[in-house]
Amino acid sequence: ESRGYFPIYTPTYYIQLAKINLEAAKYCQQISAFRSSILLLRKGLSFLPQDEKWSTHFALTFQMTKLLARMEFIVGNLKECEAVNREVLCRSNSIEKIPFLMLDVEANLSSHTFDTATARKILKELGIEIPRNSSLLWQTCRKLRKIRRLLGKKSDRDILNVPCTSDPRIITKTKMLVHIGGYWLLEKYFLLALFTTLAGVELSLEIGLSTCSPTVINLLGVIEIILGNAVHGSRLLELSLKLLKKVKAKGEEFAVTTNTVMYLLYRKLTLRECMCFFENVISHSFEMGEVIHICYSMPLYFYLRWKTGENLQTLMATTMRKMYHQLKDFGGELSLACIEPMMQFVLNLQSDSHEWSDLTIMTGEIMNEENFMSNKTSGYAQIKMYVLYCKFILLFAFGFNEEARALGIRILGSMKMLMMRKSFVWLSLNFYLAMSSYRLYAVTKKRRYIRTARRCRSVLVQQKSCGNPNVLPYLSIIEAKEISLKSKDVQEICEACNRASQIQVDEGFPHLEGLVYEETFRSVAKLGSFLSARNFLDKAKNAYGQKWGATAMSNWLESEAVSSLGYPPARELES
Repeated sequence: ESRGYFPIYTPTYYIQLAKINLEAAKYCQQISAFRSSILLLRKGLSFLPQDEKWSTHFALTFQMTKLLARMEFIVGNLKECEAVNREVLCRSNSIEKIPFLMLDVEANLSSHTFDTATARKILKELGIEIPRNSSLLWQTCRKLRKIRRLLGKKSDRDILNVPCTSDPRIITKTKMLVHIGGYWLLEKYFLLALFTTLAGVELSLEIGLSTCSPTVINLLGVIEIILGNAVHGSRLLELSLKLLKKVKAKGEEFAVTTNTVMYLLYRKLTLRECMCFFENVISHSFEMGEVIHICYSMPLYFYLRWKTGENLQTLMATTMRKMYHQLKDFGGELSLACIEPMMQFVLNLQSDSHEWSDLTIMTGEIMNEENFMSNKTSGYAQIKMYVLYCKFILLFAFGFNEEARALGIRILGSMKMLMMRKSFVWLSLNFYLAMSSYRLYAVTKKRRYIRTARRCRSVLVQQKSCGNPNVLPYLSIIEAKEISLKSKDVQEICEACNRASQIQVDEGFPHLEGLVYEETFRSVAKLGSFLSARNFLDKAKNAYGQKWGATAMSNWLESEAVSSLGYPPARELES
């Protein structure tokens, strides 16, 4: 050009440029540079003749548009994704439509606009007709019972020896059935969830195992456990972990691991041992762009993190904020709903505020509780239960025991908690409801509070009889609390406290260690032994503030000791 002439580029030259951009975009996808991939694809598409690209270069245009729709979805540009998807769907035949139908499902789930009508329409496109009449649906499910019988007859080794398939249509169809089955499960349409999941399992057993086979078998296990078939469901969950190793389903690990820990492993292993199963699985999900798995598994993952007693300041600094910004860039604003409640919960426990009632509201730097809870879309329903759970724990932590008890009873009685009753969340719900009721009984002596506490204790005792190792820390605290309610002997109360606190130290649970000392401080202070009470108060503040990182709880406990209990501050005791 500097010599006075301009090169003339032929159409073939631009086609070659488009192909080069496509290859570069695929490479960017492999290294998780999704936004760079989008830029390359858009530039590549601009090289093609706009009026006739679908007629003269269908294969190339199809590949580039298909990848572009996927990348737009991964980074959270859902409107752009739907626009590209719509353009391709109207130009695809029934076979070519499958990956775009899959993307349509994922985009609707991410934007929380997925509903039963959409699910039926997409299944119809796949050739799966769901009867609207419940009796006909039962008859259809009976036809699929052969799959359940087949699973029962075959050993794990037989299933693991089923040949694998790499057919992308089978993989995508199975994944679609997993997402639709998971949606119906969350919406409590258990029969529809069972029907859809069995159809996915049938594909895996009759056509061949795929990378989605662990997920569909895992989901069937969860449904069986929720419907009361605990033995069969547990076996399927264990089988799904074995299948993960065989088919190397890198992107499916997070969902399979979370469900298996939540519904099975917590009854056999300690929560700290369960955390070992999560090593690398989250990073793999981000690498593979599995937005849906991340959104539905993230709340349970962070619940597990704080329940194992991890220091909250370290958790916030090293993991939560990093993952928050990663999700913001990765899946857009809507994907943040999966991490916001637990993040705001941790921030409230660390706040410097002395307005304790404000700290029981899930509003602040990260989220606004009123706006969050007013969202009517179906996708928020399950996450809202975690908002209520976090609020319940905060009410208990900052001494609002009547409100905590009322909310705990509301959560336990909710139909939305049906899935949680089979999971590890059920244990802590019953424990904290029992403790708030014990506190109210200690003040009022009303029998209804002690009845609530003992009903909750019976749930934990039943779990202990089943060999659940995660119940002992809770029951040791309840035992110490009951001794403190009955006894007037300070020495006996202190011995019960030492036994319970030693169990928490051995388990590495500073949040429960602090609770043991806090409850003992209250009991000993009421008996007038102020020096012993001060010792327990300092231990509780140290466990909460220094070990666990919940500085707000440490500050609240000191103010509560002076204002509510009429307990003298440290300087008066020293004098």
